[in-house]
Amino acid sequence: MQQCPFCGTQWEGGGPCPSCGVNPQKSGDDSLFRPPADRKKIPQEIPPEFEVEKLLRWEPSPEPESPNTESQKEEKEAPILEEPEQSPPCPHKCFKRWQKITAAAVALAVVITAVAVMFWSQPQTLPPEPAFFVQDGMLMALPMGETTQNLGVYNEGMEESLEISPDHQKIAWEENGALKLWVPEEEVFSFSQIPLYAPKFSQDSRFLYGLSPEENENVLYQMDVATKRQRRVGPVGYGTYWEKGSLLVLYDASRFVFYDADTLQEIGSEEINGSIVSLSEKRIYYVENMEDSEGSMQLCCWQDGEKKVLLQNISNFFPNSDGSAYIECYQEKGEPIPITELMNNDLGAEGEDFLQSLEGETVFPPNRCLYYFTGESLRPMGDDLTLYLYSQIDKERIMVSSPGYLSVEQVKGTFPLSELYQLALDFPEISFNAYISSQWPQENPVNFMAVEEKLFRLPENALQNPIDFRSMGNWVCLYQISGQELAGPTLWVGKFEGNNVSYQNSYLVPEASITDFMMTAEGDLYYWAGQHNASFYANGIEISDEVVPESIQCTSDGAVYFLEGIYSDKLALCRMDGEEREILAQQVESFTAYSRDSAMFLQRREDSSYDLFACTSEEKIALAAQQVDKLLPSLLEPLIDGDEMENGDGALQ
Repeated sequence: MQQCPFCGTQWEGGGPCPSCGVNPQKSGDDSLFRPPADRKKIPQEIPPEFEVEKLLRWEPSPEPESPNTESQKEEKEAPILEEPEQSPPCPHKCFKRWQKITAAAVALAVVITAVAVMFWSQPQTLPPEPAFFVQDGMLMALPMGETTQNLGVYNEGMEESLEISPDHQKIAWEENGALKLWVPEEEVFSFSQIPLYAPKFSQDSRFLYGLSPEENENVLYQMDVATKRQRRVGPVGYGTYWEKGSLLVLYDASRFVFYDADTLQEIGSEEINGSIVSLSEKRIYYVENMEDSEGSMQLCCWQDGEKKVLLQNISNFFPNSDGSAYIECYQEKGEPIPITELMNNDLGAEGEDFLQSLEGETVFPPNRCLYYFTGESLRPMGDDLTLYLYSQIDKERIMVSSPGYLSVEQVKGTFPLSELYQLALDFPEISFNAYISSQWPQENPVNFMAVEEKLFRLPENALQNPIDFRSMGNWVCLYQISGQELAGPTLWVGKFEGNNVSYQNSYLVPEASITDFMMTAEGDLYYWAGQHNASFYANGIEISDEVVPESIQCTSDGAVYFLEGIYSDKLALCRMDGEEREILAQQVESFTAYSRDSAMFLQRREDSSYDLFACTSEEKIALAAQQVDKLLPSLLEPLIDGDEMENGDGALQ
């Protein structure tokens, strides 16, 4: 008698089991499940310990691999195999249909989740710029590379010379007259042959430039970042230099010299009295002052040794940091008018002789044309437009006015002869045309906000004579202290819609004046007033009256950070989201804000020393370094850094 090991049936004789058909005497082939004898043991991956650098460092999402078309083709063209002889089925547990469907759905969900995790774009929690701090007297950078980078001994004020390359991969600084360079996976390199200062990277990050004082003038040197080769370019005197692509321009007093940035061969030079506006490969755009016409300039283009005048009679020129500019110029329009027809003789008989001396003199009606210079081309914005106000914060946006000049018939006989007579005595070379144009009567001026070459008309209830403004995204805020029957300092908020700015709100400031204010791209208005413990407002609501005004930092993406509290050892770091205040940490000594989602701060320890922490968009606060001496400010220019606003500096005459 023998018993089947699978179903338990007993029977006499050999062969397979009469119930389940399994032959217990025949051993099954388990090579499919048995590991090969020569297989090496695969070590299990041990998850790395938490490192703050990995928390702070942004890594781009991996690109999806393209499918292997050849393997797909082979798979499609695989030959049909003959079906093997069916052997008795192995006994197994039978799953019900609903269990199979559930398992398939779970497997599909797992696959979809894995794909989503693999290809979902990861947010950049911190800007590429590293945070700099001092620890044990050493200058440290974080994050750069795999670990915190020690850049060497820290000297007071050393941060003023720190320079980060445009590709955010290299750091340069000045140390005791030597120019230092740090590149990932390399030791700090010192260009110490001659004293160098003011390091600056080229736009493609291939070169590092530095100035050297030699014989009462500054000489420009070029350092190759890859080869560390150092070359002398030429003197810049007390001027400066510009670089873009393969073009390098040196300005020495009243002379421009052009070089090829790769070969350092001189391309040409030009004697001018002006300043460069922008570079475009082999072309240089610059504004030149005209000596024969006081207060007049012209926009020129230099290329291949030839100079071309693009625009003349420029009266006002406002350049932007990106090479663009707003340009206002006088242009003759209409028929010339005898100046005697415009004058009102308020001098009596004494003025008759002066009127006779003006016979034959003609002037033109005023016409101020406004242009937008893109950096390579001119775009006309319209006639009878004048630059009215610019903000030192919102440099790419300006306020424009259409003066509303009266007609020639309305102006005839309105200019007092006595004023012109006195001017002629004091300034014999005065231009009557310029004087008449500047004094031409106006009525009902219309104001616009200019964003590049597009104009947005402000409504009649907007502040007519603001002293400053802030604008971001589709929002603008005008500020005025008094006038127009205002009850006090007023902030007027508008929104760009179509070709106009629509009124949204206005706020009466309870204090005599404000220290500064800011408008975000989401339409939130923040302003504060006070010298020591400032009152801080969000959309007209007082958030706190214990804000340290010099600590307020507004980042380029519209985030507002500040320290709150009376005592220095109990300050809280706060971040604003609309009218909601978020307290990030207590007992904060100092901080550096980078963006809406990232900041670094020093927190006081029990032993009165400080630890450095990083705050990211994932609402994580991680310890970055212990026993830190000092946190350095961001090298990127903040939108607002708590300095008191100088009202009226943006007014254009």
